[in-house]
Amino acid sequence: MALLNKIKKNWKSALIEDFEKYEEGPFSEGYTAISEVHYPSKKVFQGPWQEISNYHWWGKIHRNPDMPNWKIIRKNGRKVLKQTCNNKLNRKNWKYPIKKFFLKSKLQLILAFPALSAGDFLSDDYCFTAEVNPFMKDDLVGVIFRIIDGQRHYIFGIKKNKAYLMKRFRNDLKIIASKRFHYICDQYYELSVIAQKNRIQCLIDDELIIDVNDESFQAGKIGLMGNVPAIFRHVEAFIKPEAYKAYVLKKQNLKKRNKRIREKYPGMNLWKKIDISNLCSGRTVRFGDLTGNGIPDLLIAQGRPMSRGTNYNMITCLTAIDYNGNILWQKGNPSNERHCFCSDLAFQIYDIDGDGLNEVICTRDFQLEILDGRTGEIKLKIATPDSVPPYHKFPNIIGDAIYICNLTGKGKPQDILLKDRYSKIWAYDNRLSLLWEYQSQREMGHFPYSIDFNNDGKDEILVGYSLLDAHGHKLWELPLRDHADAVAIIKLTELSEYLIIIAASDEGLIFADIEGRIKKQLRLGHMQTVTIAKLIPDSTDYYIATNTYWGSPGIIYILDLNGGIVSSFQPSIYGSPIGPVNWTGEGQEFILLSAAPDETGGLYDGLGNQAVAFPDDGHPILCYDAFDLNGDGLDELICWDHDTLWVYACDNGPGNKSSWRPQRFPAPYNASNYRSNISI
Repeated sequence: MALLNKIKKNWKSALIEDFEKYEEGPFSEGYTAISEVHYPSKKVFQGPWQEISNYHWWGKIHRNPDMPNWKIIRKNGRKVLKQTCNNKLNRKNWKYPIKKFFLKSKLQLILAFPALSAGDFLSDDYCFTAEVNPFMKDDLVGVIFRIIDGQRHYIFGIKKNKAYLMKRFRNDLKIIASKRFHYICDQYYELSVIAQKNRIQCLIDDELIIDVNDESFQAGKIGLMGNVPAIFRHVEAFIKPEAYKAYVLKKQNLKKRNKRIREKYPGMNLWKKIDISNLCSGRTVRFGDLTGNGIPDLLIAQGRPMSRGTNYNMITCLTAIDYNGNILWQKGNPSNERHCFCSDLAFQIYDIDGDGLNEVICTRDFQLEILDGRTGEIKLKIATPDSVPPYHKFPNIIGDAIYICNLTGKGKPQDILLKDRYSKIWAYDNRLSLLWEYQSQREMGHFPYSIDFNNDGKDEILVGYSLLDAHGHKLWELPLRDHADAVAIIKLTELSEYLIIIAASDEGLIFADIEGRIKKQLRLGHMQTVTIAKLIPDSTDYYIATNTYWGSPGIIYILDLNGGIVSSFQPSIYGSPIGPVNWTGEGQEFILLSAAPDETGGLYDGLGNQAVAFPDDGHPILCYDAFDLNGDGLDELICWDHDTLWVYACDNGPGNKSSWRPQRFPAPYNASNYRSNISI
């Protein structure tokens, strides 16, 4: 009896997928910049499958004209799964393994092949088989297995009349074994993998092609991949009866362990529900005291895209609400348009004139304005600056982000930074007099960070890859290409000097010193965020949390301050601000992944454990944040969509207050989708 037939007869069936239960049409929604900071509701039923890797390329020449990458189609009277992308970038001037030094900045693009996964991380010894029909021979198509995340797994596929067994470990893709195998396009081949302990056997049409030992990955999900268009018709997974018993026991033990972890921490108590119908455009909410009574209020912005794309979004309405849901004032006309923006809308709450009451600093209708926080009346305004190429769709800038800092040495932050989307930044004093302007030859990045590191009473500014003094003079600029998604400068007792950390998109995670020397560059993926806090249980040390998005999204890395990886986990494929949350008031903080009422949401510790889960009570999940709204020193969890905003407080008993209140940098009045989060 042939090996594969013997397994199918004697092993336990774990998955049978013929794709008949799915609707014809898109099988993946793909990723958009909106999902970097939002948690969208699913529009496509995917059964057990999840898109863990997605080829992305902004240039028109390499775009997939047949998006999305995965579709359910009907062929010869039956439903099949089609991978539509012809990933041409993978075939330009490189071979497996990647050796060309000049391709380092493009590794995230090169390794972002379309891939789906199913199953769970505990699966170890199994047989996985799929019928594959390649349309082209130019690049790999096949199966992936023992998937830990989108960057760690094995690949068994065919390419140019060869069969390959490979392993990917982050940005390292290596051939374990290969063998000549002649195949014909537009014909089905059954690709099978038998993984038992360290032994891996790869078969095509029940013929043993590769038989090797490798111990890189011992367990993980199964999946499908393709760098060329192909059809997948029938998928099955089998597990040995004795291995299945061990798997069930591991599942039970893991469930008990997770329950014990969650029982250590207080849960959530629903505190507020506020109607915000027709008032917000996704993650466009600020928290701060607008009335002067010492209680935080909500300022909600609604906006409208002024042109196609993500670079020109304008505030159309501002609504101030107290935390009981009463509207305090409104500027502009609310509408039922339900936009979500990946960019910031330029508005903040802060006492910019030093009178003891907060103002609202914002841009509207090509004006930079200072509004009275109590009434919304305009106190000062000027025209926004002239736009500059290539972001000059309009004569004046709309305003992408506002940052409050101390440039004039008044003893507290009283100055304003205003930037366009990527190219230029302007500095103003609190009377809106222009102090200076700066334009980089590199992309400006999303949001600045300020710190007075030379103790002259004025802030230095890190914006993009440029460090500026308080007068806007460039001190240095890092020689990096892709834009900076988040930037931070820290000085902790654990560090002998200032440390600069930058989530530099496809350039990875950058560690630099205050003199502008790059100390370390970790190419872990397309890096989105920087959070620094005490994240590991029973440890007083500070750790860095960062995550990936484009390419292999949703992988969260926890690192020490030297850049050593402590842990990594991938609960969700969606991007997340992963800000710190002071939930217990005992010194350890958690990171907020999302408001989803499953394992993809809630509060996680730095070891990848879900410590606090959201209840499955119908709350909104589109947007989420944490802020101390009731003044007890603990953060409340806020989640909202276009209709309602819910607030959860820590269920730790009445009247309990936190004795430990961390300082947050940048200060909470510098809110942004792209801010770093330093909590000490």
